[in-house]
Amino acid sequence: MQSSSRWPRRFQKLGLIGLLLLVLNFTYQIYYRYIAKSAYSSPCQLAKKSCIVAIAEGQRLEFDIQPRPFTNSQTSTFTVRLRHLNPATVTLTLTPVGQVSYAQTITMTALRSDHYAAKIQLDRVMPGHPQWLALVRLHTPTQTLTFPFKFTTEV
Repeated sequence: MQSSSRWPRRFQKLGLIGLLLLVLNFTYQIYYRYIAKSAYSSPCQLAKKSCIVAIAEGQRLEFDIQPRPFTNSQTSTFTVRLRHLNPATVTLTLTPVGQVSYAQTITMTALRSDHYAAKIQLDRVMPGHPQWLALVRLHTPTQTLTFPFKFTTEV
């Protein structure tokens, strides 16, 4: 009797260990795919110069904000320049860090096929907040590529 009741417990333990390994593998893959390779991993200081993200096979995205220094009360021009990328639309989401409910998404205006711009006054999104997250999204018929950029304004 004892030997037959021990087998189900062993299978339960093996099952739990297997499930734990699957969850850890899934977590690692999400981290590697979306966080480790994001713009946060490269040193990018928008307060000094534009940020360039190399994607693959000569493709790249350049993100810039003008004029410098950034303040919440002025109207800033956000620009995206692309190389070897042809999205149907480019959107920009601005979120105050820690305040997701105040996110604002706009479709950027195409100045040329590889150059997009939008003018925004950050005080209209959330007054007085110094830390921001900008998400640049390139929408194609088959996928959406997202590039995150953090920046700080002078309040």
